[in-house]
Amino acid sequence: MAILFLFLFPVFLSCGGSKSVKEDEPWKDHHLKSIRKFLLKQSAGGHVRSFYIPECDPLSLPTSRVQKRVYAYDAALTSIALTLLGESETSEKILDKLGQRITPEGVVEFSYDVERGFLGRWYARTGSLAWVGYAFLYSGELFMPNKIFSFLKTLQVNTANGFSKDDPRYGLILGGLGNFEGDSFQEGPVEWVSTRHNIEVYYFLKLFIQTLGASDFSTEEPNRMLKEVGSAIMERCWINNPGRFVRGLDKEGIDEELALSDQVIGALFLISQGLENEALRMVGNVRSGFMVEGFSIKKETRNADVLNCQYESKETFSGLKPYLNSGEFQDPPELIWVEGTFLYLMAAQRLGLEENELKASMDRLGKVTDKGGFLYSTRTRKTRPYEFHTWESVAASAWAVLFAMDQSLPIERKIFY
Repeated sequence: MAILFLFLFPVFLSCGGSKSVKEDEPWKDHHLKSIRKFLLKQSAGGHVRSFYIPECDPLSLPTSRVQKRVYAYDAALTSIALTLLGESETSEKILDKLGQRITPEGVVEFSYDVERGFLGRWYARTGSLAWVGYAFLYSGELFMPNKIFSFLKTLQVNTANGFSKDDPRYGLILGGLGNFEGDSFQEGPVEWVSTRHNIEVYYFLKLFIQTLGASDFSTEEPNRMLKEVGSAIMERCWINNPGRFVRGLDKEGIDEELALSDQVIGALFLISQGLENEALRMVGNVRSGFMVEGFSIKKETRNADVLNCQYESKETFSGLKPYLNSGEFQDPPELIWVEGTFLYLMAAQRLGLEENELKASMDRLGKVTDKGGFLYSTRTRKTRPYEFHTWESVAASAWAVLFAMDQSLPIERKIFY
């Protein structure tokens, strides 16, 4: 079913002139229903499949690792989107399955196999943990978030955990557990910190404190951590001139590779800190650096690295690409990352920027698919260190819901506010 997303936008594109919001409400409900059906189908039994993979794609086979893999971030995000769409029963099933994966220490794997469960290596990421905790808190539950909080405390770079105050990462949270070095796997905490992960932890802590306060539990320790993480993000990850966030840091200093995810999550963070001028400046930098136009979606079956056997359109699209050419990101993929584009639109919307052409492009992009979801990207790119697929994605679809509903939500229910 094609998805028309004009209802998302304050200006309606119509040959007959603009419609009133009241007139457009039934249309809005109808098309949100399309995404709802997609997310429900992808969440059957509480296990969230991140992608709908077309049958013509070899990775659609039942033996495919992707078909049977659940990614914790995608599951948490889908749970929140379904809650907003009124599907609390399925949201609770998703959280129940996630809760079964959380260890007594408060760790949940970055991804796991639906049939096998634990994949045999403790590979966890801080941002993914924060999202899982955030999803439980969004449903009003404290037990699992408290476990996650206890684990995240052990990853903070501070004197209590044996770090020096001179450490360039001081106050921030390490990136997680486990790291691949070539073909070998290194156990234990990683040495780097990620700007995006720390912003995600910040919002987990903020909602954790709000929920604890409503339950008459002590908020002293999470308040300490919230203040330290928030201060460290601005002190260590923000570059005021030209106005952007770094990707992260390690013991040696700054990682300045330029990824869209850090910037768009960072824009939401600046807005919530009351730093709207800085946010406007950074959003302008993001737009000038990451925006691409005139991109098409074409079938490609001859080259496995760019395989797209299902989707095509005669339309052209605008959006934001995932990386700029910098550091590790040499020859980055020229494609539209849909999830990141919706994140950018949410930040722009909160800043009062209209972005009508970009919204119209997302409307056209919503018509390309037939299962109700948004594509993950407009082109496939499998060459390492990149992995982008032209598949319908729960993450992109969930962010479309969060963006669509953001202005109508009360402040306490807005995501990352």
